[in-house]
Amino acid sequence: MQAKIRFFLATTDCSIADLVRNAKAAARQPSGRIMVEDVADDGLSITLRVFFSRTISIARRRDDGEVIWEPVETVDQVLVRMFKGKKTIVLSAINPPRSSKYVDILMSEVVGQSGYFYEPLEISEATIKKHVSKFDLARLVSAKVKDFAVYEGAVGRFEVTSKHGLKNDIAPFLDGKYYRLDSLTYEVTHKFVTFLIMYSSNGALKVNDNYLDMLLPSFEKLI
Repeated sequence: MQAKIRFFLATTDCSIADLVRNAKAAARQPSGRIMVEDVADDGLSITLRVFFSRTISIARRRDDGEVIWEPVETVDQVLVRMFKGKKTIVLSAINPPRSSKYVDILMSEVVGQSGYFYEPLEISEATIKKHVSKFDLARLVSAKVKDFAVYEGAVGRFEVTSKHGLKNDIAPFLDGKYYRLDSLTYEVTHKFVTFLIMYSSNGALKVNDNYLDMLLPSFEKLI
């Protein structure tokens, strides 16, 4: 099964030790919206389950046969890890919803009055190449790029794939041109297993969840 991991960079005056301590305290509150799953031995990372509500519409058929739609409130949960990166606090969420409401809930619970700011991690091509170099074998098999000049006043986007692997410069007509990365997918082989990793520039990775333990620690060390 494919797992999606979304990364955010958070800025706050609180240290990671403060955040871990605050998270533990918030999780003990009866009305708290977070639950502690795990804390690292060094106290520099914590894994939390964040609960948040959302409203969905369900259809009901009345006795007279008319179908009506009714709003129903549901409670969802997301597993989030908070740890200290090279320069700032990093949040990683597994299979999160599109909305980042859960990040606001988490940060409001653990930061308090100190204030905070967060943004998606921008995964650059350089970071991707550093990460895939840590595996025994890696080859680029799919790439999506955008905003490259086609002619004056016109830009394009495209996806190119090859099961035999792509060139490092992706495509000859991009040589020397400006473009923005959308996503890169690599086929990697490591410790006698082969799997795909998709890196999105908007701060997300996709990989078979059987290989999360192999993938995440090495990627997180680069952030």
